[in-house]
Amino acid sequence: MSTIDKEAWVRNYISSEGLTGVISTLNDRINSSSLNTLERKLMSDTVVYADCLYYAFETESVNNQDVNGIYNAVMRRLGVLSLAFYKELIIEVLDSRGITLPTGTTYADNLIATMVSMVASANVPITAGAAAQPILDIYDQVMSEGPIRHFVTLYIEKAEDISNGVFAELDRDSISESMIDSMVDYLGSMKLNIPDPSNMPNAIANQTFDEYFALALDYALKVESGGVDPIDLYRIKGSQNTWDFSVDLFDSQSKQGIVAKNIIGAGAVNYIYVLGEQLGCFDLAEALILEWARGAIYITDPATESKMYRYYKLLEERANSEERGMLYKRVLNLGEAQLLQGTIVNQTFTKLWSSLMEEIVSYITKTETSNNRELVSRLPIIQLIHELQYNLTSFFTGMAHIQTTEMYNHLQDALEIMGAEDVMNQVIPGRSRNVWSVLDVMHQNKFGTSPNITAYKTAAVEGYKLFQFISNFNESTVTKNEFNSFIVSAESYILALSQDSTIEDSPSKLSSRDEFAGVEEEFEDWDA
Repeated sequence: MSTIDKEAWVRNYISSEGLTGVISTLNDRINSSSLNTLERKLMSDTVVYADCLYYAFETESVNNQDVNGIYNAVMRRLGVLSLAFYKELIIEVLDSRGITLPTGTTYADNLIATMVSMVASANVPITAGAAAQPILDIYDQVMSEGPIRHFVTLYIEKAEDISNGVFAELDRDSISESMIDSMVDYLGSMKLNIPDPSNMPNAIANQTFDEYFALALDYALKVESGGVDPIDLYRIKGSQNTWDFSVDLFDSQSKQGIVAKNIIGAGAVNYIYVLGEQLGCFDLAEALILEWARGAIYITDPATESKMYRYYKLLEERANSEERGMLYKRVLNLGEAQLLQGTIVNQTFTKLWSSLMEEIVSYITKTETSNNRELVSRLPIIQLIHELQYNLTSFFTGMAHIQTTEMYNHLQDALEIMGAEDVMNQVIPGRSRNVWSVLDVMHQNKFGTSPNITAYKTAAVEGYKLFQFISNFNESTVTKNEFNSFIVSAESYILALSQDSTIEDSPSKLSSRDEFAGVEEEFEDWDA
């Protein structure tokens, strides 16, 4: 059936089934969705929209009264049409440069599919003249790493058929495109003698490269789950950090001069500051290591012992409290650290953040008392979000990226040690045991206080979510649900700050690294 026939069919179907109201509701749902430029352009074409509706009603046979089901089917069809558009765009650009893509083999099909996926992920502009260079750059990248990427893709696709391979117990759906990118980077750096594409299936069946894929997968999992620690990275020649500052939550901006990664990185700084400094995770972990070094804590688990020894040995290489303090102060004006001469403090952030919280409180009050929530203006909040986007883009610069990655890994190490079974058995015997109860008991023993742990966790996590929303905010694409979730996170964050006054002041420094000097010699010859 032609696209013209589909359009006529859809019009007749809507009329005969009395679906005008359903389609109107569907239109509102689509208009409020976070569609990219291409998707919005395609959906504005009646022929394309009719094709998507025809797919929903005829191909998937969705109940014509199920707005949610129709929406999901339309979005699936839109995704297919978007990829088809990108494929034609790629072919047109390459043809204009006299480049012909290979065809007729699985390897060739994989190259084309990879290009389409990368172009779509990069949100390449579709305006005349703007798409050529990004597509050519992606083509160069795909052709240079093509055999390796094809090898990785084939290996993953065959995972279910391999009884004792690397991926035998790994859910295929858990392997994201970014993980595949990391595996390709890792294998490329190893300078392997990759077989010819026609011989790759045999190499996979014979499991010749299993050990290399195991190493590549381990690397990709580390990057995906929190970034490879720069303390480890700098020892490996040619390695580089690729963490995107996504943290453990416990459960076209570039053209505007806005860098989303800088903004979310600043959110990670705030997260680290609340848990690491204000809750005292860094100091308490050091105190725990000191007690172990003095023999006051007995560790029987070899893995925990090795983690604690590694933590101890890396203390001199890690950023100390003063160095961390300089980053907090420079990026978010947090703390009272003394900065190097000429360093500019982000004092504007404090004012903008405070104003944003005040406007959110005002917005919540107005919506709760208004007869029509839609009439309450969001403009003051939107304006402050834009100002914060520019502010954080400008101040999360220089060494901040690598410092924050190191500090987050430091924080994760501290939490992991305090949550170790041996540690919990000795610090909190006979009660509910987890890393947070360890922190509570240690606070009582060392500071004589029992902080509201939940308030700290909420302030860290919900605060991070606020930065996350700000980093990708665009008023033309943000949905009502996304904005409401932002308001809920802000309310939780504000309430958490009011729960425990100690959140406003970091705990005093628990121990000095000089205290470790007395046990240094004891460890010099110890083989961990």
